[in-house]
Amino acid sequence: MLIPERELGEHLEQVLNDLADAIDVSDSKYEDAKKKYEAVTSWLNKEDAEIASWAPVIYPQGSFALGTAIRPTDDEDYDVDVVCRLRADASEISQTELKEQVGDRLKEHGTYRKMLDPFEGGRRCWTLKYSEDSQFHLDILPAIPDEIGWLLRAGVAERFAKHALRITDKKEWERDGYWLHSNPQGYVEWFKEQKELALRKALVAEKLGEVLPFTSHEKRSPLQKAIQLLKRHRNLFFMGDDDMPASILITTLAARAYEGEDGLLETLLNIIPRMIGGIEKDGNRYLVVNPVDPAENFADKWEESPTKAKSFFDWMRAANELHLELQQQNNVDSAITKLAKSYGEKATLEPAIEFRKRMGGGAVDLFADGRSLLPVAARARERSLFDVSHRQQPPWRMVLRYDVEIVAEVYEGGRWRRFDSASAPLPKNRRLRFRAEAKIPGEYEIQWQVVNTGSEAEAASCLRGGFTRGNMVEYHKLMRKESTRYEGSHSIECFAVVDGVCKARSGHFVVNIQ
Repeated sequence: MLIPERELGEHLEQVLNDLADAIDVSDSKYEDAKKKYEAVTSWLNKEDAEIASWAPVIYPQGSFALGTAIRPTDDEDYDVDVVCRLRADASEISQTELKEQVGDRLKEHGTYRKMLDPFEGGRRCWTLKYSEDSQFHLDILPAIPDEIGWLLRAGVAERFAKHALRITDKKEWERDGYWLHSNPQGYVEWFKEQKELALRKALVAEKLGEVLPFTSHEKRSPLQKAIQLLKRHRNLFFMGDDDMPASILITTLAARAYEGEDGLLETLLNIIPRMIGGIEKDGNRYLVVNPVDPAENFADKWEESPTKAKSFFDWMRAANELHLELQQQNNVDSAITKLAKSYGEKATLEPAIEFRKRMGGGAVDLFADGRSLLPVAARARERSLFDVSHRQQPPWRMVLRYDVEIVAEVYEGGRWRRFDSASAPLPKNRRLRFRAEAKIPGEYEIQWQVVNTGSEAEAASCLRGGFTRGNMVEYHKLMRKESTRYEGSHSIECFAVVDGVCKARSGHFVVNIQ
């Protein structure tokens, strides 16, 4: 679909905003989380509760408080972090007593008692795991107010320092009188000032230089949306790898790098290079200092695990390259195809459909490899078709950092002919061969997974679904031979594995047979 360059930029901006909306936590989930921690607050403050004399207050921290939470992938829970602040002084209560008072009160509630996971509490928090339907677990951090003199002397503004806390930590219980420090609400206030730069900038421009007071607004800023997109990109880039950078590290670097840009693509293009350049070094030590607690370094683990630093910079460069390439596309369809590879087809499907609606076009699949475009409904059926019990889950740790594609050929009329995924049905008794084309440095092995469906394959006890190592080489390529034996739709997928870690995954290549 050819679009004038100016309009192309506008459509791409809208697609990115639609993508950010697609991964955002819904208003109903925010409201559900609020009801849950308000109910806990009410239980802690009941007149008959011993802990009520400390006037406990619960408020959110982390991504739910910052407006940067994203929907979990697959069957994961929404991780809602809250602070439970008691109005007490360190001279009146010990860490152990603080932790136990909150836990004991939760255990007095018939329902909360069953939801505690683990029952004895974690290192710092008490976790309430709600039903599978709600997809929530609530991490409750016991805390008391901290004295703020040391923060003021360290240069932290009083408007941030006044929210400082002392928190409980099992690893520090033996150190008499010692407390860990934290300041989640101060961080939230600092972040608010960073995200509202765009609003302030607009007001200044509107009033010819007169700076007007501003207030928070419920609409997410370009900064918040950019952080959400970076977190989603990170999740799929690292796929649970231990080197995956923490959200607080990303959020801090992005907020510091933000200069009030009012477009989402512009924000991403500008802040990512600044994030890379915004990491300081003291010798071999990387520094990303908490803006409201100078004693805390969000990159402290990099010193003992250097691969974490390398992985972070590799990921940042990949994210930067993606968003630079978006500008170079000559149509929105190809841009969406690139987005789908990095942000996931599931998240990108809705923005793709919305774009088509705006353009007055039909529902066309924008996630194909460019050789064929399939109806969205058919692609959705494809994803569910092969989600079957006999399809085994990959046994390797997934760290998908490279690409691998399947090239398929069918032998007909005395020659090999290429065909596309989900193309017109092939006749029975034809020879097939599949070639894995991967761009991975060094040595790797290819594992193949064939998933058959249909009554003929089932009757022949040939539904398959396991993994087979590719060991046939033709023309210096890793190949696999199959045949069109059973009627129905079948899938072949390949995985590039290095030392027990999956580095690339092709996705379903669908073969229709009749």
